[in-house]
Amino acid sequence: MKIYTPENSQDVFQSNTREILSELVGAGIEGTASKYSIAHVKVMPGGLTPKHYHPEVEETYCIIKGRGLMTLGGEEAEVGPGDVIHINPPKHHKMVNSFEENLEMIVICAPSWTPDCTVWLEQWQDGGLVSLQS
Repeated sequence: MKIYTPENSQDVFQSNTREILSELVGAGIEGTASKYSIAHVKVMPGGLTPKHYHPEVEETYCIIKGRGLMTLGGEEAEVGPGDVIHINPPKHHKMVNSFEENLEMIVICAPSWTPDCTVWLEQWQDGGLVSLQS
């Protein structure tokens, strides 16, 4: 039996937006699930997940620590421990941590998340967010 944790993740991505994503189970992790994926995501104070969407992937955020401001479509809400946010494709979404402690969440995707299943609508450039929408 293998126990998957953020510390022993085979696939860790750290962004310039103060976000650390540790893919725990999924298509990119040998010997794990192929039909869904699970990641641990940590958004540090002042950090964010830029606005994006997934054309075909359903996504669920399960908040386990900290607080954040979730934008889903045209709605915004503060979220915290115990909150679960389900995101149907192709709904645009974004998470911002403007609080003083790390925001941590488990993110589940079906089918399994891969880097090419995300369409980014913002990116970090020259110390700020830039819209990629035309």
